Amino acid sequence: RNSHTKKDGGLILETIHFYVSLERLIEKTKRQYYQAIWESTGNMWYVSEKNYGPYIDYFLSIVLQAYQKLDAMIDSTNEVDKVC
Repeated sequence: RNSHTKKDGGLILETIHFYVSLERLIEKTKRQYYQAIWESTGNMWYVSEKNYGPYIDYFLSIVLQAYQKLDAMIDSTNEVDKVC
């Protein structure tokens, strides 16, 4: 979370930027990432039929984790705003 404060005509404006890195989540679950790729393609590079389901399931789980982390960041910020 990055926070920047700017003065604008006597008013102090605070902008908060939230982000969650998909790349970092994938890095933390590298073993599952490679397992999903293996299950999706395995040793079937020479066969035209592949099952991308395991990789899609894995990737959607990463997206879900990212949304959950972002939601938690926003909730914690909203709680601080309510107290102030």
